[in-house]
Amino acid sequence: MTFQIIYYQELCIFLLVVIGVSVVSYVNSPNLIKFSTDVFSYTRYSLSKSNEQYTTTVVIVYFPLSKSKYSKAKYQSWVENLLGFCQLSIIIYTSIEYQPILQQLHRNNSLISHFIVEYNSPFQIPPVKKLIPIFEQQYPSDPERAYHSIGLYAVWCAKPFILNRSVEVNPFRTKYFVYIDAGPFRSSNYRFQS
Repeated sequence: MTFQIIYYQELCIFLLVVIGVSVVSYVNSPNLIKFSTDVFSYTRYSLSKSNEQYTTTVVIVYFPLSKSKYSKAKYQSWVENLLGFCQLSIIIYTSIEYQPILQQLHRNNSLISHFIVEYNSPFQIPPVKKLIPIFEQQYPSDPERAYHSIGLYAVWCAKPFILNRSVEVNPFRTKYFVYIDAGPFRSSNYRFQS
């Protein structure tokens, strides 16, 4: 019984990591996910230090939540690890308040970054706005509500929109996009680092 439970837990964790890392979108018109939202402007801050051409852009979102499984410091440590190991161009969705913090977390000065600070919270992301009542209804039945929050649901549901919007903005003119959560970068040492 213990073996089966541990096995299923490890399998679930593995699948979540694979899904989080492998959401890749190939840029061409038929593959774009379309949303019926109003056009709105973006505030973009580029930290580009190089004119190198990359083929893939990494997309991350960082909105600290009032309630979460781990501390804000722990999440920032994981984001720092992700930014330190990432060798690709990266689009970072965050609030204007957290942009300077994320800039300080860069360990790799050659990392090409593009900040989109249009939203102060995941609740401001267009498709999420309509879903808040559903999140509020779902929350009481969440078996992990002790450390989940409606804000976390908002981040989860915003991922397809964020990835699609990154494809549309495409500041690095790349062909592929991958959404990555910071959770898989809990360790500062990785076996495959160069």
